[in-house]
Amino acid sequence: MPNITKRGFKKPLLTEDYDVNITNFNTDKIETELDKLLVLDGGDTKDAIVTFTEAEADAELVSKSKISTLFGLIKKKFNLFGQQMEQKAD
Repeated sequence: MPNITKRGFKKPLLTEDYDVNITNFNTDKIETELDKLLVLDGGDTKDAIVTFTEAEADAELVSKSKISTLFGLIKKKFNLFGQQMEQKAD
C-alpha cells in the first residue's frame, strides 16, 4: 500500500512493484492543481491578487509588462494627474 504525502500524492514503498495507476493518479492530481493556478503568460488574471507600489518615475505603459509594474505606473500617472489638477486650481 503506498504512502500518502501531505499533499495527497501516492508514494509507493520501495518494496512495492511499479504501478502505472499510481503514476496516473499523481499526474491527474498535478494537472488539476496546475489548472487552478494562474497561467503567467497569456492567462486570465481576473481573480489575481496583485501587490504593487507606485513607480518611482513616470513611463509609458508597454505590452508584455508584469501586472505589478503596470499598476505601479498607473498609480504614478494618477498621482501626477492629481498634482497637475491641484496646480491649475491654484
